[in-house]
Amino acid sequence: MAMYSVTNINGTLQNISTAFSSVTSCPLAIQASGTRRFKVFDFTIGVVGTPNATDCSINWDFSRTTSSNGGTSLAMNPYDGSDIAATNSAYVNFSGTTVGVAAQGSGLGLWAVGLNQRNSFRWACAPGYEYISGATSATGFGLRAYSPTFASTVSATMHIYE
Repeated sequence: MAMYSVTNINGTLQNISTAFSSVTSCPLAIQASGTRRFKVFDFTIGVVGTPNATDCSINWDFSRTTSSNGGTSLAMNPYDGSDIAATNSAYVNFSGTTVGVAAQGSGLGLWAVGLNQRNSFRWACAPGYEYISGATSATGFGLRAYSPTFASTVSATMHIYE
């Protein structure tokens, strides 16, 4: 099983907004076609841009997805340079609504946390407890952020097994 990572730092960062559905600024790993499943085992989130106010809160969400809807396509980087390219696709830095991701407050998200803008956070699963994609094309996972007051850019890096 090969390991890959993707980060939105490699694209044109978008400011987050007051709702998940307004702007999504983080990686989305999604199956391009077929039924090759993948597992998310680690992700890191934080702030990149200059804050517009002091001590803003940022709400983060990790949810299942069913489409890419307009993000910038980005190749996933293999941990081992001799591995083949990932068969799944990654998208970053959405500039509009992210169709196929659970609506804010729907209860369909897999993980959520609120952080101060001065915090970064790393989630790493215990072995055997990875988030596993569905065996259907155009399914995957996305990291999203929104804030009632913070209006700058955030970063996220997602690590997967394929």
